[in-house]
Amino acid sequence: MKPALSLFLLLAVLPAAHAKSPFAGGTLTFGDWEAACDNTGRCQIAGYQSDEDTMPFSIRFTRHAGAKAAVSAHLALVDSSSDEELPATLENGAGTLFLNGKSLGEVRFANLAEENSARLSHAQTQALAAAFAARKPLVIKAAGKTWLLSDETFRNKSWEEKGEISLSGAYRLDGSLNGHDADYGNTDTLKHQTVRIFSASGQLLAEAKTDRYADAVLPEAARAKIQAALPHQNTVELRSGAHSVWRLSDNGAWAALHFADRFQGRTGTRSALAEKGGSLKRIPAPHPLPVIRAARVPPESAKREYKEKTAQHRRLLRLIAKPYRAQECTMLTRREDYFSKDISVYPLGGDRKLLEAPCWQGPYNGTSFYAVLNGSMNRIISVLPARLGGYGGYSVDSDGTATLSGSHKVRGIGDCWSGESHVWDGKRFVLQNRSGDTQCKSFAGGAWNMPSYLARVLPPK
Repeated sequence: MKPALSLFLLLAVLPAAHAKSPFAGGTLTFGDWEAACDNTGRCQIAGYQSDEDTMPFSIRFTRHAGAKAAVSAHLALVDSSSDEELPATLENGAGTLFLNGKSLGEVRFANLAEENSARLSHAQTQALAAAFAARKPLVIKAAGKTWLLSDETFRNKSWEEKGEISLSGAYRLDGSLNGHDADYGNTDTLKHQTVRIFSASGQLLAEAKTDRYADAVLPEAARAKIQAALPHQNTVELRSGAHSVWRLSDNGAWAALHFADRFQGRTGTRSALAEKGGSLKRIPAPHPLPVIRAARVPPESAKREYKEKTAQHRRLLRLIAKPYRAQECTMLTRREDYFSKDISVYPLGGDRKLLEAPCWQGPYNGTSFYAVLNGSMNRIISVLPARLGGYGGYSVDSDGTATLSGSHKVRGIGDCWSGESHVWDGKRFVLQNRSGDTQCKSFAGGAWNMPSYLARVLPPK
């Protein structure tokens, strides 16, 4: 469970000062695909191998905002079937890309010793995007809303043996575009509803009543109609030599493309990827990055440490007690003594200081508690988000720019991460970068960097 945020956070971190962007960052994870769109209007869409495949494989599409923005694509892979590194696995540093059994040509990796990704050609990019856009999943309609069903809905024993489907993981086509996986949370909406299931072409296939879990059992006749209407899966492979084959899942691809189209205002226009049309509506142009002017701060070595059981440590602990508890921090108040309970204070310049204290620690993640204090350290100016620290923390670079960051991995091997960073502008820590959880697909460190918010940092004057 993520620590609760205190009311102090309302004033703790603000976005960079700039003209309001028409784009609010948003992400979607659906099936084996994900999309991340940022505050400039850029969208990145990435697909991966299915969980049944052991060879990590990903293709990422990137498109900036604007009516004439082109789509580019990159491919990344890992060889988990051999102790050999990729340079030895890929013959001549290249592979052949196949779509539904047809060769799309060679993919060449420029420097496999340093990088496991390669750029796809324009023709390869267009062919893949068109194939994914043509495979629209089945949809359900209930309570005046429309959702997409993932392939997993019809790939399990409950469906095969009883005709039972679960609708709790459906993607709502007209849902929110803001926030992380903002189109989910449909379980309550779809409980105790009469739902109708349609093919991609709009043919009514079945009607059913959901229970309190948003599950439904379909009669045998309806099952046969649905099975016949399931869209054909695209087969995407990269082959190299006689034995190395990487396979990409297309489960969720249409939803990710559709999400990006909606975010960029393209749906129903000729520039849309998933649902083209003849609309002449205006497509929003790219928005410039907000700018943060960093304030110069003293080096990290200027910090003061206050040891447990000293008078100043006790005074600081009393000062932060309420927000510390509100963020569900426990390390300063636990009886165990196998970890440091020191409190650190960094000068930020002027009449401001940054307090840092241990918050909580799990098997492979942790956070720190951060608060901006006045110069006398007897008043809290603001409290920073509970998700900072861990794989991050406070740092000052050579030009005096102070950054406060936090990164967290979803599981121990570190193939899926979320994180954010903030820069001190002399008054507050301002959001500079945020990225949500990526899919856990065996790419160490994550396959791609897909932020939902970015700002440009100018060095101190």
